[in-house]
Amino acid sequence: MEVPTAKPEDKQVKPMVVDLDQRRSFAEYLISSDVKLVRAEFMWHLQRQGQALPRRQEAEGMTFPDKAEQQRPALVSHEEVWQWAEGKLPHVFVLSVSHCWEAREHPDPCGHQLGLVASFTSLHYAVYECQQWLFFDYLSVYQYERELAEQERSFRKALDNMHALYAHASTSTLRIEGLTPPEVLGKMQDEGKHLMVYHGPSKRVMSIPLTDLREPHKCGTDCPFLHLNRTPYLERGWCRIEVEWSSSRGKHARNVRIDGQGREKYAFKAPMPPDKFQEQVGSHLKFTHRSDCDAVLALQRRIFYERASTTEELVQTGLAEEEVVTLAQVLSEYTQVRRLRITLSEMAPAAAKALGEALAAHPTLQEVECPGPDWCCLQIRGGGRDPLAKALAKALRTNPKITKVDLSCNEITADGAQALGDALAQNNSVTSLDLRGNCIGNVGAKALGDALAQNNSVTSLDLAVNELGDEGAKALAAALEINSAVTEIDLRNNRIRDEGAKALEEALKKNSTVTSLDLSHNNLSKEREQAWRRRRMQELLAVKLDKKPKQCQDDALAEISPKPGFEALADALTQNATVKRVYLGWKGPSAVTKTFIKIGEEGAKALADALTQNTMVTDLNLGSNGIGDVGAKALANALTQ
Repeated sequence: MEVPTAKPEDKQVKPMVVDLDQRRSFAEYLISSDVKLVRAEFMWHLQRQGQALPRRQEAEGMTFPDKAEQQRPALVSHEEVWQWAEGKLPHVFVLSVSHCWEAREHPDPCGHQLGLVASFTSLHYAVYECQQWLFFDYLSVYQYERELAEQERSFRKALDNMHALYAHASTSTLRIEGLTPPEVLGKMQDEGKHLMVYHGPSKRVMSIPLTDLREPHKCGTDCPFLHLNRTPYLERGWCRIEVEWSSSRGKHARNVRIDGQGREKYAFKAPMPPDKFQEQVGSHLKFTHRSDCDAVLALQRRIFYERASTTEELVQTGLAEEEVVTLAQVLSEYTQVRRLRITLSEMAPAAAKALGEALAAHPTLQEVECPGPDWCCLQIRGGGRDPLAKALAKALRTNPKITKVDLSCNEITADGAQALGDALAQNNSVTSLDLRGNCIGNVGAKALGDALAQNNSVTSLDLAVNELGDEGAKALAAALEINSAVTEIDLRNNRIRDEGAKALEEALKKNSTVTSLDLSHNNLSKEREQAWRRRRMQELLAVKLDKKPKQCQDDALAEISPKPGFEALADALTQNATVKRVYLGWKGPSAVTKTFIKIGEEGAKALADALTQNTMVTDLNLGSNGIGDVGAKALANALTQ
């Protein structure tokens, strides 16, 4: 396809509308507006050379040596952008930098921002080894003074859809909220450092001493000094709107602060409703040109509703309590959202209450995930987020749409579990409940067990790492004797001993629906653990291969254990006519695979005998199973037939 070109346009033509999910639409905006992205390697080069960021006008002709000492242009060409849009350059990160202009004439007079961007992108490259193209307004868009008509047109067209750089699904935002420390500026001034900058009175780019960088002062158009701007990031209109645009992405985590100054535990922002944003603009946000205010407000409103009406997956992270409340207030505007995930956020009672009320009335939400940090699984303390559990439980009483709930690693106690149990006793929509890594104990287990005795919708229950003990296991066993819905239950790391395991075994004699019950990493005796593994594997194979063969077509079976297990598998394969792939290879250090034993020579011979009668299996994986020469020869002989 022919690459679009930037063309002069009639003033009456309406600005193009950028599809915030389509890569080609984004590329067309960059090309038609003549916005240029900057190679991260060029930023590294500037930092190494001790040079300041150049204007777009000067950056146009700049090059730098790559690793092979070949000269490369600083700016990404439109042809490359179009190749990326068509998928011919798939491994590229597009990063938009949101930052303060620390002087009217130059955004980064001391090179503070340049150093942060160079450090972040060099580390990012070390991890991903992919190209990184940056939008940095000073280098990407024509700056004052725009002497050519084409430059002015490019600048105006870039502003028409500036939001796309921060809200598009193909971009990520790098925020620099801190200003250059005053002592750094003072030191550079004392050392007599200069800055290459466009000098208005002289109408040319020239070297200006940093001693000419002054605090805001009254001056005319011919003022020879540089104008310092120390307004904080979050009090600047353009910075705040960039935060809002970046927060509107469905996957909020692609909006990261890269400077360490003043970094707080909860540093991210929830999407703000337009009316609230307008209040903030009117009260204290500052714009370089006040005429920008109305346009920014209108654009923020349009982008908010455009995103809110199309987002199906909303991911938020690092929200302070007031930001969680803000998210709850706007959640009703997300009319298509199916999945809500909130991580590493402050769920104090007020935030939990607001979120619960929003969830109770939401018409489309199906999955609600509010996991805490994984390290909570290792430090069970308790009482942390019972208000969240209670608020969500209240929502489950009235919302029939929610099917999945994840409250893992939240230090929820028996009190929170009791509230969830009471809700599940009345709820018939939730199918998956994840409470891994909490501290509900045996009292909480009993509350959930009582609920399962009445509930007929929950099929998957994760209670790993919850200090259940034998009493908790017994309570759940009593529920499983009655419940006919649960198929998977995870009870790893719960200090369950033989007494609790025996109760569960007895329950499964009466239960015909559970297909997976994980008791690994508990306090079982060796004999009890081996017996449990054998029973679990035999029941699992019976369900997968004998009772429900149609659901097993193309299944990859990844669980195998001692001799009775692989013998049961071999027997099943002689009769099964649907399974095509058998995967017994070691998948990695998961809690499940580590508990299973290699099939060895005997297992390989049993499978070989089965394969002489089975004509459906086309894919067999036996990696890391110690089949040895004997097992390999047996399989080779079977494959000849």
